[in-house]
Amino acid sequence: MRGSNTRKKVLFSSLTILLFFGILEIGLRVSGFEFDMLSAWIDRSNQTLSSDGWFAAQRQNLPDIAPEDTRWFLEYDEELLWKTRSPNPYYNITEQGFRGEPFPETPVENEYRILILGDSCAWGYGVGYYDSFAYLLENSLNIARKDVRFRIINAAIPGYSTAQGRLYFETRLEQIQPDLVILYFGRNDSRIKPGRWNGRTDAMLLREKHQKQPLMTCIRSLRIYEGAAWLLEKFRHAVDQQTGKDEMDEEIVYMHRERILEDNRKRVPGHEFIKNIVEIAALAKKRSADTLLLTIPVNPSIVGNYNEELRKISRDNGLPLVDLAAYFDEKNQYGKLLFDECHPSERGHKFIAEILYAYFRDKPTIF
Repeated sequence: MRGSNTRKKVLFSSLTILLFFGILEIGLRVSGFEFDMLSAWIDRSNQTLSSDGWFAAQRQNLPDIAPEDTRWFLEYDEELLWKTRSPNPYYNITEQGFRGEPFPETPVENEYRILILGDSCAWGYGVGYYDSFAYLLENSLNIARKDVRFRIINAAIPGYSTAQGRLYFETRLEQIQPDLVILYFGRNDSRIKPGRWNGRTDAMLLREKHQKQPLMTCIRSLRIYEGAAWLLEKFRHAVDQQTGKDEMDEEIVYMHRERILEDNRKRVPGHEFIKNIVEIAALAKKRSADTLLLTIPVNPSIVGNYNEELRKISRDNGLPLVDLAAYFDEKNQYGKLLFDECHPSERGHKFIAEILYAYFRDKPTIF
């Protein structure tokens, strides 16, 4: 009898809890409440970028030429997590989503297409489009060769890692038909995973988008789950404001102490970085395109051993590499060649364009 009463109490309590959460779920849906952690992270990034000095300067250079919401630089992407908002004349982003000038989708006669995949360093954060190495290199190549039309397509996306770059190249860029793919990745791969990632690497986040697990998909579709995530985000934001810290602080401590971030704390661990680079090169070859690797011209304490990994990938897979890091080290003028701790300045972009022009000039298959 006692056991029967206990079971009834447990059943009654369970039903009460289910009813409570059921009513809460219905209430949240009726109210129109929705929340996505990644979208919130992108919104906060946009707010930060909108007040960034360089982004603000670009908008001031072209006042009142676009809708107000174009001050937002990034937007959510269902497959790739985020992308640049396009078109956006403030930042020279075309309807196609690339930084530069519009171009025909299919190559014209005697055209040699170079596709740049990378992050904000390749995209050209900190400089105007006409001061970026992509534009300067294209201009120099076309001046030197009148019988070939060189077209450089800058498909780099700020914030991207090789995990996103591989998927981007695989799913979105087949129509570009490049003759050469330049890979300029590593800074974001080597960065510490943001707290909003909840311990997940970039690859884990992307897999969640593509390999839907029925149970987790069901749980994440609940407004109660989204509400809990919203409360957690509010708590984190309050803590950040109270302590005056952000997600970069721990990484900055590592940089200043010249310590290498542990592999399991990076957005893309070393072995995944190697795998992504090799897979992009293999896909380029399958599409009849060559691949050129670039090392990252920054202090080694910022990117760890990723430059050495790129050199090893080049040796092991027979992929050509231009060692920008070595050129920058030899020049030993990081204060002038970099806009900040990792982005090339106008002088840095000009230097990169000169290095790459010399590389192409010495390649009879291209020149």
